[in-house]
Amino acid sequence: MFEFRLDRRPEAPRDPTMAGYEASFKVVEKGKARSFAADRERLRREAATVGPGQQRVFSIQISSHEFCAGAVSWSSTTCSSGSTRRR
Repeated sequence: MFEFRLDRRPEAPRDPTMAGYEASFKVVEKGKARSFAADRERLRREAATVGPGQQRVFSIQISSHEFCAGAVSWSSTTCSSGSTRRR
């Protein structure tokens, strides 16, 4: 993954409950990432296509006020219920 961005959407929301974020990034195979690490333009051309028309930027929209009843929060090693997460 490279060229990661996290932008507020919309930039200046009129209603705070309608705000969120858009994460966008490109992905490339590990081997190609290693081979072209010093050549950013080549790395961009080698990024995987993720959509129609040779689209290479993958985007995810995230709501700030998403309904999450029943969700379990995770930290790096435990969840909110106290059980240990297996690695």
